[in-house]
Amino acid sequence: MTDGSTYTETANHTFVWKVDKEATTTQTGLKHEGVLPTHAKRNEGTVIPATGGGSSPAAVSSGGGGGAGVTTYAITVQNSKNGGVTASHKSAAKDTAVTLTVTPDKGYALDTLTVLDSKDKAVKLTEKNGKYTFTMPSGKVTVSAAFKAAAPASENPFTDVPSGAYYEDAVIWAVKKGITSGTSATTFNPDGSCTARAGCDLPVACGRLSRAEVRGYAVYRCTGRQLLREGCPLGG
Repeated sequence: MTDGSTYTETANHTFVWKVDKEATTTQTGLKHEGVLPTHAKRNEGTVIPATGGGSSPAAVSSGGGGGAGVTTYAITVQNSKNGGVTASHKSAAKDTAVTLTVTPDKGYALDTLTVLDSKDKAVKLTEKNGKYTFTMPSGKVTVSAAFKAAAPASENPFTDVPSGAYYEDAVIWAVKKGITSGTSATTFNPDGSCTARAGCDLPVACGRLSRAEVRGYAVYRCTGRQLLREGCPLGG
């Protein structure tokens, strides 16, 4: 009883749980059972578990009523330019798997991603399908990321024209000008032989586009890459 006496159940009563202390994301609460219609109590000091998921200081010990506490540590994600990082937890206990999701701004890509423990030592990161995971150490961690401008997409649609080849720019130029379209949407066949018609038409078209006069152009059998390199005045 509230006056310190012992409550003896001698009749049928209705028991209702009443909260004495609200639980928070990091702290447990307390509750008891009230007996209606009297003001008697029982099961006083019953622990309400912490709700979890909220921010916490560097280390928070939760528990009550004589139970063992669980210590969690803060996960701080620093602000970064040209992108952002989100963590699956705002705080976590030791050995918890924490996932980081990286979201670059348009036109940017991730350059570096670092997780440092409370002693400024790097925590190992594992990447899978664009997400990064680490195992929470026994202390707070700080997450930081840097982003860089993404490389421009290649204008070369042909799989058989290697990137950086001496004739790559000429091929891209000729396709843009409508002089050639390759042997398919993805192949150019740079080592294939040009026909007599192509041998005449290609340099003449190149000359006209670059405003150069082309007269008496000698037709000879050559490969596509030779014709683009030697037959077209590509300065225009």
